[in-house]
Amino acid sequence: MKKKLLKIIVCPHCKDELELRIFRQDGQEINEGILSCDCGRKFPIINGIPRLLPDSLKEDIIKTAHPEFFKQYS
Repeated sequence: MKKKLLKIIVCPHCKDELELRIFRQDGQEINEGILSCDCGRKFPIINGIPRLLPDSLKEDIIKTAHPEFFKQYS
């Protein structure tokens, strides 16, 4: 993910802007991080892809498919 994407994407729940916290970056590409919203929701960036899923899917899909991310960045 590139930082300029923040100008386009919003929180899928409240449509507010997202704040970026970078954990790992390679040049301009953000490989791992968290997008957070003032409404309290957080969305991981895993392998350069922001995972903007609803709460019901986030727990089941992301944590099951990428447990190593959540072990490293609890």
